[in-house]
Amino acid sequence: MKRLLLAVMLVLIVATAMGNPLPIIFVSKFWFDANNVLQLKFSHFAPNIDAASIDFFDGSNHIIREIDFSVPANLIQSYPEAAVTPQQGYFMLAWGDTIWEQETASWGPSLTNDLSSISAEECGMQVYVSEGVEYTTKRWAKELKIYPDSEMYPVTHSTLDLACFDFSGAPMEDIPFWMWYFYIPYGYTGVDGHYNQDIYCMKLNIKVKHPATQEVVCDSTFFAEPNQTYPVNVHFHHVGISDPTTQVVPAKLIVAPSVLRLSQGCTVTLDYAGKLSGQTNAEIYDLKGRLVAKTAYTASGMDWQLPPMASGVYFINLNCSGQSLSKAKLIVLK
Repeated sequence: MKRLLLAVMLVLIVATAMGNPLPIIFVSKFWFDANNVLQLKFSHFAPNIDAASIDFFDGSNHIIREIDFSVPANLIQSYPEAAVTPQQGYFMLAWGDTIWEQETASWGPSLTNDLSSISAEECGMQVYVSEGVEYTTKRWAKELKIYPDSEMYPVTHSTLDLACFDFSGAPMEDIPFWMWYFYIPYGYTGVDGHYNQDIYCMKLNIKVKHPATQEVVCDSTFFAEPNQTYPVNVHFHHVGISDPTTQVVPAKLIVAPSVLRLSQGCTVTLDYAGKLSGQTNAEIYDLKGRLVAKTAYTASGMDWQLPPMASGVYFINLNCSGQSLSKAKLIVLK
């Protein structure tokens, strides 16, 4: 039944993606040549921008360069003056009058970056990733430079091997797991307790919850590198599924209104009927997982005066002592 549900949801994702325009990619790739000079490959959409600027940052210094796309230009451009290296760097392409009209990329050993350090054989590449039924977003992945014509969908992959075992070491079938901000589980383990699939070479976050208590038993973030296999082994240390005393029906966080029009005010009401066992905070995140605001959750039915926010889709998370209790979606309109 779960397999059928997943198949139906995937069909809905494809249908929705076909009905909604994909976000435009302007910087399709970046890499370093033999002299460690940064190279940017712009997509064929870039000339539609009248003018843009690129901000390069090496952690200490900024270098800003203007780009004029109003005249014909080579879509592969070199930046020897950029104060970045294959080991670490950041750039931002900006255009227009709002903060939303920009693309950024960061790389380095820290997991706060989009990608790990770039080797001589690699390039960074923007790809499309579905986040649930309604949204498709852009993320950075790694591609090998031997595939110069690959666009949006890399040829190079890694392999994820997720395995779930119960308290006695036996494999657990049909255990769901989540990858980044998917509304639905990304996949389910098979009869052998494993889930194997080729994945893009990008920063991944794998979450597995206990099927009975909804406790997060695995929360792993890592950079998936080209042509590598990543085993993620999850062990459930109590009976859970077959023990009726552990059956817990989690409460649901209700946010009203779920569609907030800024012209009508910036207050929402939070309602969570479940039991709280410690300090609880309400947190709001944007689609990129950035924390926008945070407040103490004091009681069911509390009002929250939100800070000024741009139009868009957000997620409100109820966090109790470091554990996520429930999430709800909030749409903000001007």
